[in-house]
Amino acid sequence: MLYTPSQFQTEGSIQLTLKDSLDPLKSLRSSAWRSLVCRIDADVIKQPFLSLLGNFGTFVPKPLRKGSRYQSQTFLGDSLIASNLSYYTILKVGHVRIEWVDAISLHLEFDERTLVLKIFRYPSFCAMLCMGRDSKSTIFSRSSSDSESSSLSESTLERTSEPYCQDFFAEALCSYRLLFGQHDRAIKEFEKMRSPFAKQDMVDPLLQELCGVAAARTAIYDQIDAPSIKSLYSARADFPFLGGRLRKLHEYVDSQNPSDLKTLWFDRRDVLRFYTFWAIFVIGGISIVLSIVQIILTGFQIARA
Repeated sequence: MLYTPSQFQTEGSIQLTLKDSLDPLKSLRSSAWRSLVCRIDADVIKQPFLSLLGNFGTFVPKPLRKGSRYQSQTFLGDSLIASNLSYYTILKVGHVRIEWVDAISLHLEFDERTLVLKIFRYPSFCAMLCMGRDSKSTIFSRSSSDSESSSLSESTLERTSEPYCQDFFAEALCSYRLLFGQHDRAIKEFEKMRSPFAKQDMVDPLLQELCGVAAARTAIYDQIDAPSIKSLYSARADFPFLGGRLRKLHEYVDSQNPSDLKTLWFDRRDVLRFYTFWAIFVIGGISIVLSIVQIILTGFQIARA
């Protein structure tokens, strides 16, 4: 779940693979993973396992800090507008497609060049470690604590590793709600994606619940003590680990300007603007039609006179 080893290892190296879980023949790109191959030498052999993983890239997103660029250098600061991150919006307005991945380290990674958003397909893994009492003994917990608190003492790490790990997994679960569960149209779009999963041997039932059921009727958010549903979130306060990735996706969607009536119809980012535009469009269209009819009738009257 943290990474996927390659089935074809070569002598003298360790190799990982980055494939689409629904299409194993398709390779994916990643900005978090610097390399998929690590050469084995005398120095590498002496490294602890967590340091060895660091040779491949960043497996645990670092939390946003006060003063980060997402807090001060964007128009809305570190704000995340929920309607902009609805899967319905990112699909219909941003034309972004989803790649379901097996590695949690790739969750919410957005490739703006290929318009691909990676989403972890096994949220039950997050729920198990989020609510598990022994989560601090996992490799992920030690890895996350190491990336966050490398300068802290061993005793301090022991006290802080468990909540740090559990917070990350709780945040990952809440990201499914942000993308799907709190938007009716996003849930309907997920229902259209269920057919590819039907061909898979391992389908996570929690994924169906998080993405295909309204968040208000999903019990797991109460179990993990998730924050209330909002229309406006803070990247640093509500998603300190995944906020950077969400802001990148948010900035892309926010920059999209519909260029045709079809996209304008799908664009529900600003509900007031949506209804204002279409009200003017319909009323204005009717007025133009009536004016044309009036001109035609006037022409007939003049012709008969």
